[in-house]
Amino acid sequence: MMTKKKLNLIALILIIIIIVSVILGFVFKEKLENSPSIRAIAFSNNKIYILGGENVSVCNIKGELTFYAKFSNTYFDDIVVLNDKIVLYSKKSGRLVLFDKFLHLLKEKYIEKYGKLLFVDKKIFFISEKGKKVSILDINLNQKDEKLFEENVASIFLFKNRLAFSTSHSNKIYDFNSEKVVFTIEKLSPTGTIINLYNFSNRLYFLYAGKNVYRTYYYYFDMDTNKMLVSDEKYYYPGELIFYKNKFYITDSIRNLIFVYSIDNKYLGLFGDKRFLKTEEKLFKKKRNYFFIGFIMNLAVVFSFLSAIIVYILSLKVKKDKNA
Repeated sequence: MMTKKKLNLIALILIIIIIVSVILGFVFKEKLENSPSIRAIAFSNNKIYILGGENVSVCNIKGELTFYAKFSNTYFDDIVVLNDKIVLYSKKSGRLVLFDKFLHLLKEKYIEKYGKLLFVDKKIFFISEKGKKVSILDINLNQKDEKLFEENVASIFLFKNRLAFSTSHSNKIYDFNSEKVVFTIEKLSPTGTIINLYNFSNRLYFLYAGKNVYRTYYYYFDMDTNKMLVSDEKYYYPGELIFYKNKFYITDSIRNLIFVYSIDNKYLGLFGDKRFLKTEEKLFKKKRNYFFIGFIMNLAVVFSFLSAIIVYILSLKVKKDKNA
């Protein structure tokens, strides 16, 4: 028979389990969010710059590592490279930093937090967190212009050689200056978001995130024939589509992979040599372990909470029987 003393001891143990599980859950959630992953990539002078959050890897076009640098206590989310000048942006701090090709600090400034950095037509575009404001900067971080928008800007790109943008939960393309709709992809659901679009002749190549913004798909659309193709592979956000020398590169930040496609939509394989791919695989396994430990901690909290309710009900029964 359960005594009140035993029930109190069980209740105390369950409270300790809940507290420890919550703390560990937060710890591993933080580890997962800040673990090295392919956050963004950029190309310049036949080199690919791979931003891993707390590090930057520079590879030649064959995927061989030529330079690597790690930051201390700093995590970056976006990268822009032009003529060996490197710009990095941290969403958490709002810090925008300019480096030389050896990652020596040249200049820094603070801009809004939790925005998005894009590089289009040799200009840097900074989209504010809510997408209502876009700042235009040069590679030296000098602000050249600023524009407010009615819609929530999700991405900026060139469409028919003019600046254009997409919005959240829309299949429309808008002119950057007039904000008028210039094209609608009718075959595309209006519930998702167009990301990183490229336009060659009457062909569109883009990433599209559906209702689940953490999963994106690679699309091809022919405006003449209305033909649309979509990849079977899904790419986990934050991912991006970058075009360089007749190839498309798609990043997957969860699996730490870069997928390569030809301009005629043929899958060419994964970017990187064996050493690069092995390193990224190890990082992915570490992140997967963080995720599973965090998931187990959440289950422990739920189980302990339900057990605590049962213990409380039993304690009421013991108290009632004692009074009887």
